[in-house]
Amino acid sequence: PNLAQQTIEEWLRDASNENEWNGDFMTAKLVGKAAVELTPDDLVMAKEFLRTKFLVGLVQRTEESVDRFDAYFGWAGKANREQCKAEYVRTPVNKNEHQAVENGSEAWNMLAAVNTYDLQLYAYAMQLFDEQAAMFPNLPKSIPIYQQPPPPPLPVEQQLPPVIPQEQPVGVSIPPPPPPVEQQVQQEPMT
Repeated sequence: PNLAQQTIEEWLRDASNENEWNGDFMTAKLVGKAAVELTPDDLVMAKEFLRTKFLVGLVQRTEESVDRFDAYFGWAGKANREQCKAEYVRTPVNKNEHQAVENGSEAWNMLAAVNTYDLQLYAYAMQLFDEQAAMFPNLPKSIPIYQQPPPPPLPVEQQLPPVIPQEQPVGVSIPPPPPPVEQQVQQEPMT
């Protein structure tokens, strides 16, 4: 089919009829399952993976996210870093205009219905982003390029029951960032 001529609603109907796409992509990827097999316990596991294995960045807070990556991975003092940020972070090089999906529209509701776990995972990722700010107390907070409001709550009949893990998950904390470049000890070359 000619995708350029299809509405989002038409694409969603076609994709779900042909089993091309079942939604909840990120949650399914994190737990290694097909989206149709996901359970509330898988959402708990995906959240735990995010909490223990990821440094979260948000597109809505691109510059602040990149500053965190720079600090965490020790890239801040690298040559041409400011030029790179000016070219690729502050200037939207991969920005494409798309028709907005109106909050509460048929397309919005269809997307929300097939992404119930991913919506909850995204809300948790935004929470983690705020919590992880404590790892970078010396970084300034950037002003978001745009601020998307959170999606509206799903109708009661589509909401998942709250998930209470049977056991408290055990995880590995994100290791602290490496020391700044100027604090790293230079080793003498062996002779």
